[in-house]
Amino acid sequence: MKEIKQLHQQIGLSTLKFVIFYILTLGFYDMVWLYSANNAFEKCLNTKVKSATYLIMYVIVCAWSHFFLSFPDEESYQIFLAIGACLNFVQFVMGFIWANSARYQLTYHCLAKHNIQLKTHTIYVLLFNYFYINYLINHLAKLELTESA
Repeated sequence: MKEIKQLHQQIGLSTLKFVIFYILTLGFYDMVWLYSANNAFEKCLNTKVKSATYLIMYVIVCAWSHFFLSFPDEESYQIFLAIGACLNFVQFVMGFIWANSARYQLTYHCLAKHNIQLKTHTIYVLLFNYFYINYLINHLAKLELTESA
């Protein structure tokens, strides 16, 4: 399970720190984490979760969503708020798709390479998104450490 250990070292962030950084940066840190995690998956597990184009589109949707939601709440700006809400939903769906793909890649890698049946739940991906993927990576690194001891 040295690939999982490398993946954990590449990302190197506890879930609590991830949540704190997410809150402190008002939700922008997830884009940085997503880019670094996507590259770490590609480097350590030799598999792509999503392409670079997907990540660029995600960042564009996030930026436009934050732009449209930043207008004041007046009657003349209701259309901007509606567009922002729609883009925010698209951002959530894109994040869910990435997190679900990452969950699938982790599950498949653990089963195919190490014969470990990782029990993951789609509902957790839906509720916690990237935080759950970060938790899984940290959990697998701890599992690897206990197996080697």
